[in-house]
Amino acid sequence: MTEEDILKILDKTEGIVVADGLKYCGSLPAYIKFLNSYRGSIESKSADIENAFESGDYDTYTSKAHQLKSSSRIIGAQPLSELAEKLEAAGKTGDIDFIRENHESFLQLFKSYYQSLSVLTKINAPSKPGRKEIPREELEEAYQALSENISMMDYDAVETILSSLKEYSLSDPDEALVELLCKHLNNMRWDEMEKAILNRKL
Repeated sequence: MTEEDILKILDKTEGIVVADGLKYCGSLPAYIKFLNSYRGSIESKSADIENAFESGDYDTYTSKAHQLKSSSRIIGAQPLSELAEKLEAAGKTGDIDFIRENHESFLQLFKSYYQSLSVLTKINAPSKPGRKEIPREELEEAYQALSENISMMDYDAVETILSSLKEYSLSDPDEALVELLCKHLNNMRWDEMEKAILNRKL
């Protein structure tokens, strides 16, 4: 897929201004990487925001709003960034009523980006015919390395191994496993990654 093809897909994505994302990230590959990271963290960050709200921990809520303001601005998600900025300001001034009035719409808007950014699945997937098959022995070695690095919670090493596996044509079960591991990695779910590796079908 060419850069032009990718930009055409992203331009049709609801809720983001691609030009802004490219400006902040500096290049299309960096932008795609940030978008993937952003989408992969939506589930865990939504839970953190909800937990802070439910427990009345508005200091944490304000901090989470600040973080989301910045990361949303980087991907060009202007509506979400602007709302997060207002909620951050409300938290700093103690305007709890504003937070209570806007929390639900804020959370729903944030969660909606998971579906909006589902186009990344198409962008991320290389054309299968263009990828070579990985020898089974090499694949087993990769899984062993994954298991060892997951147990040490070595994010960079696990990310590197998973990225290298995506360069190969994998069987459907292996491809599904790699995608699942990527999702768990984005959310730092080390226990779930260990389970996935242990329960895979040989």
